[in-house]
Amino acid sequence: MTQLEELKDAMHSPPDFRPAPMDLQQVMASGGRMRRRRRLLVGGASALTVAALLIGGNQLAGGSTFPTPAAGPSAPLPSAVNSSAPGVLGAVIETGRQAEGRRWILYVETVDPDNLDETLTLILGRTKTGTIDDFRPEIESNDPGAGRMAPGFHAVKAGRLLNGRTTPTFGYYVGDATRITARDATTGKTVEAKRAAWSGFAPTEKAQIFWFDFTEGRPPATLTDLTAYDANGSELHVAG
Repeated sequence: MTQLEELKDAMHSPPDFRPAPMDLQQVMASGGRMRRRRRLLVGGASALTVAALLIGGNQLAGGSTFPTPAAGPSAPLPSAVNSSAPGVLGAVIETGRQAEGRRWILYVETVDPDNLDETLTLILGRTKTGTIDDFRPEIESNDPGAGRMAPGFHAVKAGRLLNGRTTPTFGYYVGDATRITARDATTGKTVEAKRAAWSGFAPTEKAQIFWFDFTEGRPPATLTDLTAYDANGSELHVAG
Protein backbone atom coordinates (compact mmCIF):
# COMPACT_ATOMS: atom_id res chain seq x y z
CA MET A 1 0.00 0.00 0.00
CA THR A 2 1.39 3.44 -0.96
CA GLN A 3 1.41 6.32 1.49
CA LEU A 4 -1.30 7.98 -0.57
CA GLU A 5 -3.47 4.87 -0.15
CA GLU A 6 -2.66 4.80 3.60
CA LEU A 7 -3.87 8.36 3.86
CA LYS A 8 -7.17 7.50 2.16
CA ASP A 9 -7.55 4.44 4.42
CA ALA A 10 -6.94 6.54 7.52
CA MET A 11 -9.68 8.99 6.49
CA HIS A 12 -12.20 6.11 6.59
CA SER A 13 -10.92 4.46 9.79
CA PRO A 14 -12.41 4.56 13.35
CA PRO A 15 -11.52 7.56 15.56
CA ASP A 16 -9.01 5.54 17.63
CA PHE A 17 -7.08 4.49 14.49
CA ARG A 18 -3.46 5.75 14.56
CA PRO A 19 -1.93 5.94 11.06
CA ALA A 20 1.78 5.65 10.39
CA PRO A 21 3.72 8.94 9.94
CA MET A 22 3.15 10.40 6.48
CA ASP A 23 5.76 11.60 4.02
CA LEU A 24 3.95 14.67 2.63
CA GLN A 25 6.32 15.10 -0.32
CA GLN A 26 5.75 11.50 -1.40
CA VAL A 27 1.96 11.93 -1.18
CA MET A 28 2.07 15.12 -3.24
CA ALA A 29 4.26 13.45 -5.85
CA SER A 30 1.84 10.51 -6.12
CA GLY A 31 -1.10 12.86 -6.49
CA GLY A 32 0.78 14.87 -9.07
CA ARG A 33 1.26 11.79 -11.23
CA MET A 34 -2.50 11.12 -11.10
CA ARG A 35 -3.28 14.71 -12.13
CA ARG A 36 -0.43 15.17 -14.59
CA ARG A 37 -2.74 15.25 -17.61
CA ARG A 38 -4.42 18.56 -16.73
CA ARG A 39 -1.97 21.44 -17.06
CA LEU A 40 -2.10 25.04 -18.30
CA LEU A 41 0.12 26.94 -20.73
CA VAL A 42 -1.09 28.80 -23.86
CA GLY A 43 -3.42 28.73 -26.90
CA GLY A 44 -2.77 27.83 -30.58
CA ALA A 45 -2.62 28.92 -34.24
CA SER A 46 -3.71 27.22 -37.49
CA ALA A 47 -1.44 25.12 -39.72
CA LEU A 48 -4.02 23.81 -42.22
CA THR A 49 -2.43 25.58 -45.21
CA VAL A 50 1.03 24.22 -44.43
CA ALA A 51 -0.37 20.70 -44.09
CA ALA A 52 -2.12 20.95 -47.44
CA LEU A 53 1.10 22.06 -49.14
CA LEU A 54 3.19 19.32 -47.60
CA ILE A 55 0.70 16.57 -48.32
CA GLY A 56 0.09 17.82 -51.85
CA GLY A 57 3.76 17.88 -52.80
CA ASN A 58 4.38 21.64 -52.78
CA GLN A 59 7.51 23.03 -51.14
CA LEU A 60 7.90 23.39 -47.42
CA ALA A 61 10.85 24.48 -45.40
CA GLY A 62 12.07 21.54 -43.07
CA GLY A 63 18.98 21.83 -33.80
CA SER A 64 23.55 20.90 -31.38
CA THR A 65 22.98 17.22 -30.95
CA PHE A 66 21.37 16.03 -27.72
CA PRO A 67 21.68 12.39 -26.60
CA THR A 68 19.18 10.26 -28.54
CA PRO A 69 16.24 9.09 -26.38
CA ALA A 70 15.60 5.39 -25.83
CA ALA A 71 13.63 3.62 -28.54
CA GLY A 72 9.86 3.72 -28.36
CA PRO A 73 7.43 6.41 -27.21
CA SER A 74 8.85 8.93 -24.79
CA ALA A 75 7.48 8.98 -21.26
CA PRO A 76 5.99 12.17 -19.83
CA LEU A 77 8.54 14.55 -18.37
CA PRO A 78 8.26 15.55 -14.71
CA SER A 79 5.85 18.45 -14.28
CA ALA A 80 4.81 20.82 -11.53
CA VAL A 81 1.70 19.93 -9.52
CA ASN A 82 -1.14 22.07 -10.87
CA SER A 83 -4.65 20.65 -10.97
CA SER A 84 -6.50 23.97 -11.01
CA ALA A 85 -7.04 24.15 -14.79
CA PRO A 86 -6.82 22.06 -17.97
CA GLY A 87 -3.67 22.44 -20.03
CA VAL A 88 -0.90 20.05 -21.07
CA LEU A 89 -2.35 16.64 -21.85
CA GLY A 90 -0.62 13.30 -22.36
CA ALA A 91 3.04 12.54 -22.98
CA VAL A 92 5.67 15.23 -23.46
CA ILE A 93 7.92 14.08 -26.30
CA GLU A 94 11.69 14.58 -26.46
CA THR A 95 12.98 15.20 -30.00
CA GLY A 96 16.57 14.32 -29.06
CA ARG A 97 17.85 17.78 -30.02
CA GLN A 98 18.61 20.96 -28.12
CA ALA A 99 19.37 24.61 -28.74
CA GLU A 100 21.14 27.01 -26.40
CA GLY A 101 21.13 24.45 -23.60
CA ARG A 102 17.38 23.77 -23.79
CA ARG A 103 15.86 20.54 -25.16
CA TRP A 104 13.32 20.67 -27.99
CA ILE A 105 10.05 19.00 -26.93
CA LEU A 106 6.61 18.39 -28.44
CA TYR A 107 3.39 18.24 -26.42
CA VAL A 108 -0.37 18.76 -26.60
CA GLU A 109 -2.31 21.58 -25.00
CA THR A 110 -6.04 22.07 -24.63
CA VAL A 111 -8.36 24.58 -23.00
CA ASP A 112 -11.05 21.89 -22.77
CA PRO A 113 -9.88 18.25 -22.45
CA ASP A 114 -13.47 17.08 -22.92
CA ASN A 115 -13.59 18.69 -26.37
CA LEU A 116 -10.29 17.85 -28.02
CA ASP A 117 -11.89 17.82 -31.46
CA GLU A 118 -12.07 21.61 -31.31
CA THR A 119 -9.35 22.55 -28.84
CA LEU A 120 -6.29 20.31 -29.34
CA THR A 121 -3.14 22.33 -30.06
CA LEU A 122 0.30 20.89 -30.74
CA ILE A 123 3.23 22.79 -29.26
CA LEU A 124 6.92 22.77 -30.17
CA GLY A 125 8.78 24.12 -27.17
CA ARG A 126 12.04 23.99 -25.27
CA THR A 127 12.89 23.08 -21.69
CA LYS A 128 15.98 22.88 -19.52
CA THR A 129 14.65 21.29 -16.35
CA GLY A 130 11.74 19.24 -17.75
CA THR A 131 9.22 20.86 -15.38
CA ILE A 132 6.14 22.52 -16.80
CA ASP A 133 6.95 25.93 -15.38
CA ASP A 134 10.16 25.81 -17.42
CA PHE A 135 8.46 25.02 -20.76
CA ARG A 136 9.04 27.73 -23.37
CA PRO A 137 6.53 27.43 -26.24
CA GLU A 138 8.14 28.30 -29.58
CA ILE A 139 5.57 27.26 -32.21
CA GLU A 140 1.85 26.54 -31.70
CA SER A 141 -0.03 24.61 -34.37
CA ASN A 142 -3.61 23.41 -34.80
CA ASP A 143 -6.40 23.02 -37.34
CA PRO A 144 -9.22 25.59 -37.31
CA GLY A 145 -12.60 24.58 -35.92
CA ALA A 146 -13.60 20.97 -35.32
CA GLY A 147 -12.19 17.74 -36.72
CA ARG A 148 -8.83 17.81 -34.98
CA MET A 149 -9.21 14.15 -33.99
CA ALA A 150 -10.43 12.99 -37.42
CA PRO A 151 -8.27 10.41 -39.23
CA GLY A 152 -5.27 11.85 -41.03
CA PHE A 153 -2.56 14.48 -40.65
CA HIS A 154 -3.05 17.53 -38.47
CA ALA A 155 -1.23 20.65 -37.27
CA VAL A 156 1.67 20.14 -39.67
CA LYS A 157 4.31 22.86 -39.46
CA ALA A 158 7.31 23.19 -41.73
CA GLY A 159 10.78 23.42 -40.24
CA ARG A 160 12.39 26.84 -40.33
CA LEU A 161 14.95 29.12 -38.76
CA LEU A 162 13.31 30.75 -35.76
CA ASN A 163 15.36 33.47 -34.05
CA GLY A 164 18.49 31.76 -35.30
CA ARG A 165 17.36 28.30 -34.11
CA THR A 166 16.47 25.45 -36.47
CA THR A 167 13.06 23.85 -35.90
CA PRO A 168 11.81 20.51 -37.25
CA THR A 169 8.90 19.78 -39.54
CA PHE A 170 6.33 18.30 -37.17
CA GLY A 171 2.66 17.45 -36.68
CA TYR A 172 0.43 14.64 -35.50
CA TYR A 173 -1.38 11.81 -37.23
CA VAL A 174 -4.65 10.23 -36.14
CA GLY A 175 -4.70 6.59 -37.25
CA ASP A 176 -2.70 3.37 -37.13
CA ALA A 177 0.36 4.53 -39.04
CA THR A 178 3.47 2.40 -38.64
CA ARG A 179 5.54 4.65 -40.89
CA ILE A 180 5.43 8.32 -41.92
CA THR A 181 7.65 9.64 -44.70
CA ALA A 182 8.32 12.73 -46.81
CA ARG A 183 10.53 13.56 -49.79
CA ASP A 184 13.54 15.83 -49.45
CA ALA A 185 13.06 18.24 -52.36
CA THR A 186 16.80 18.94 -52.59
CA THR A 187 18.13 15.39 -52.66
CA GLY A 188 15.00 13.59 -53.90
CA LYS A 189 15.43 11.05 -51.11
CA THR A 190 12.64 9.70 -48.95
CA VAL A 191 13.09 10.53 -45.28
CA GLU A 192 11.25 8.86 -42.42
CA ALA A 193 9.74 10.70 -39.49
CA LYS A 194 10.28 9.85 -35.86
CA ARG A 195 7.03 9.02 -34.05
CA ALA A 196 5.75 8.82 -30.48
CA ALA A 197 2.36 7.60 -29.28
CA TRP A 198 -0.02 10.10 -27.69
CA SER A 199 -3.46 9.63 -26.09
CA GLY A 200 -6.06 11.78 -24.35
CA PHE A 201 -8.75 10.83 -21.87
CA ALA A 202 -11.01 8.59 -24.00
CA PRO A 203 -9.89 5.33 -25.66
CA THR A 204 -10.58 6.88 -29.08
CA GLU A 205 -8.39 9.91 -28.39
CA LYS A 206 -5.21 8.45 -29.83
CA ALA A 207 -2.65 9.94 -32.19
CA GLN A 208 1.00 9.89 -33.12
CA ILE A 209 3.15 12.96 -32.74
CA PHE A 210 5.80 12.95 -35.45
CA TRP A 211 8.79 15.05 -36.45
CA PHE A 212 11.60 14.86 -38.97
CA ASP A 213 15.19 14.93 -37.81
CA PHE A 214 17.08 18.19 -38.14
CA THR A 215 20.47 19.74 -37.42
CA GLU A 216 20.63 22.80 -35.19
CA GLY A 217 22.16 25.83 -36.84
CA ARG A 218 21.69 24.61 -40.41
CA PRO A 219 18.95 25.57 -42.92
CA PRO A 220 16.01 23.15 -42.60
CA ALA A 221 15.21 20.68 -45.34
CA THR A 222 12.43 21.35 -47.83
CA LEU A 223 10.00 18.42 -47.51
CA THR A 224 7.09 17.39 -49.73
CA ASP A 225 4.77 14.41 -50.24
CA LEU A 226 3.95 13.64 -46.61
CA THR A 227 2.65 10.05 -46.50
CA ALA A 228 1.51 7.58 -43.84
CA TYR A 229 1.62 3.78 -44.19
CA ASP A 230 0.03 0.89 -42.32
CA ALA A 231 1.74 -2.31 -41.18
CA ASN A 232 1.27 -3.84 -44.65
CA GLY A 233 2.95 -0.91 -46.37
CA SER A 234 -0.30 0.49 -47.81
CA GLU A 235 -0.86 4.25 -47.87
CA LEU A 236 -3.28 5.60 -45.30
CA HIS A 237 -5.72 8.50 -45.26
CA VAL A 238 -3.87 11.83 -45.37
CA ALA A 239 -6.45 14.60 -45.02
CA GLY A 240 -7.24 15.74 -41.49
